[in-house]
Amino acid sequence: MYTHKIYDLCAIAESYGIEVPKGIKDNAYMYSDWEAAGRYDLHFSVRMDSVEKALRLVEKWMKEIKK
Repeated sequence: MYTHKIYDLCAIAESYGIEVPKGIKDNAYMYSDWEAAGRYDLHFSVRMDSVEKALRLVEKWMKEIKK
């Protein structure tokens, strides 16, 4: 499946037995909106603390996956 939609990518990952953290699934639609708007809307912005929170979630998940 070819998609940029984070929610769909989470579902695909889980279909292969990869556990996706709740925080990522809960915000998947928002993250997809950021990704799309960031590409096409020159005036789009996201609060830095929101981006940092998302980054911490992903970094924690990556560490768990590597175990």
